[in-house]
Order: sequence, then structure tokens, then C-alpha cells
Amino acid sequence: SICSMIEKGDRLQIHNLVSRADLNGELCTVLKYVAASSRWAVTCQRTGEKVLVRENNLCRIDRSGGHWDDISDQQVYLAMSEVERAKAQEGLVRTPLLKALSFGVRRGNLRVYANPPRYDRLVLRTVEDGISGSSTYTLEAELEAWEGSSSWITRDWSEADLASQGLVAICASILETEYKGVLDFLDTCKRVGAPRYTMKTELDKAANPHVIAVVERLIASSSLRFLLAEDALERADA
Repeated sequence: SICSMIEKGDRLQIHNLVSRADLNGELCTVLKYVAASSRWAVTCQRTGEKVLVRENNLCRIDRSGGHWDDISDQQVYLAMSEVERAKAQEGLVRTPLLKALSFGVRRGNLRVYANPPRYDRLVLRTVEDGISGSSTYTLEAELEAWEGSSSWITRDWSEADLASQGLVAICASILETEYKGVLDFLDTCKRVGAPRYTMKTELDKAANPHVIAVVERLIASSSLRFLLAEDALERADA
């Protein structure tokens, strides 16, 4: 319980609401406790809307105790060969991941999940509307900091699975604040491509090339295409 620790003026995050799911991920400022409804009165930072929220729908956002606290692109450069460093510096620079993800969250066609207050997990979830119906794509970032490598792993998870792991939807402002170093790390790996930056699936632990090729083609045809490195895009579009 965080109830006894909440004070007027605290900056928290709203999560796991059902009737007002549009507020999930919003940063808010605590106004007061309303005993009559057993809820906290808060002001949403982005919209200024004042709402009453139960204690279990509020979480702290101060980073603490996570494995990604000191992640930066410098760790990738330290692990690279001279050839890889040159490739990273000269590689084609498309829209940075942070900018692309923030844009998707703000447009509402992408949800980003985190595990506050550690912030050492990052999961993306999107719904694609296509001719054959709707397909949900869920991917989780995996970083090997000291090896200077990273990957995106497809996950077969429902919203309930995410909630059971303590993963909550976050807004773009939290993404930009808490994950800048992580996404800089991923961007640097992405400019080099495989094996520094790859796509994987949890259904294929051996990472068979033909299975990964299918995953790359699926991602390339979705709104998450921007996640793919240039080498993967060439394979997927061939």
C-alpha cells in the first residue's frame, strides 16, 4: 500500500483504470484524500482534469533499483570493434526510436508498458487494422549492456498478462524521461544491425533464421516497421 506515504503535491501515475482507461499512463498531482469515496483527488498533468482515483490505481514514478539506471549508448561503443564504430557513426539515421515511440503513444495507436519504479522493462503493444482483420503485436526490449547488444522479442501476452507482471501503460512524457538512455542504447545498436540489434520470438529459443525472417516481415508490414534495422528491412522487403 502506498496510501500512508501519499502526500498533497506528490507526483504519481494513474494505471489500470477500467471505466476511464483513457487516463492510464497519465501523470498526476495529488490534491487531497476524499474519505467519503475512499479515493484520492488528483489533477492530470497533461489535461488539467481533476479526478478521483483509488489507491491501487496510483503508482510512484521515481526511478529506483532498476538494472537500466545507468544505461547509455556509450556502453555500446565500448563493446564495439573499430569497424562497428565507424558503421554506427556513418549509419543511416532514420527517426530516433524515442521520437517514433512518443509519436505513436500520443496518436493512440501504440501503448508502451513499464515496471515503475524500476523502469528496467519496456514492452510495446499495438493493434493493426488490416484487410484480414486486427492483429496485436507485443514486443519486449532485451538489453545486454556489457556486451553492447539488444533485441526486440515478440511476446504472446494479453493485457491481463501484462498487468500480472506489474507492467503498466505509461504516457509519452514518462517514456521520454525514464527511457532516453535505453532508447539511445537501442538506436546505436540499430545503426550497426545484427548481431548487435536483432528481432527474436519467444516461441523459437534457437533463433532459427527462417523463423526470424517471418518475424521481420510481420514487423515490416506493421506500424512498428521503424523498429527494424536497415539489414532487417532489406531482408523483409526482398
